[in-house]
Amino acid sequence: MKLSDQTLKVLKNFSTIHSNIVIEPGSEIRTRNESKSIGARFRCPEVFDKEISLFSLNEFISIHGIFKEPEVQLEDKFLMLSDQFGKQKITYAN
Repeated sequence: MKLSDQTLKVLKNFSTIHSNIVIEPGSEIRTRNESKSIGARFRCPEVFDKEISLFSLNEFISIHGIFKEPEVQLEDKFLMLSDQFGKQKITYAN
């Protein structure tokens, strides 16, 4: 799966609300701050077939930005970003 520019922009904005995120299977991404006073949700064009949890959303966005049009492969315990030049494994948070 490739993440759209729109989804990446929304994730970057979500990182200002909360630094980590859990994305549930489907196409809706939700977040809220620790005090639960701010929340947001976004229906993205991508469909996530597994739950993923990222400890640092900013770190994920930064690593994603290193690649040129990376492919995102969702595994059970990690996700893999890859392009023709290399790959990077990002382990899910608990």
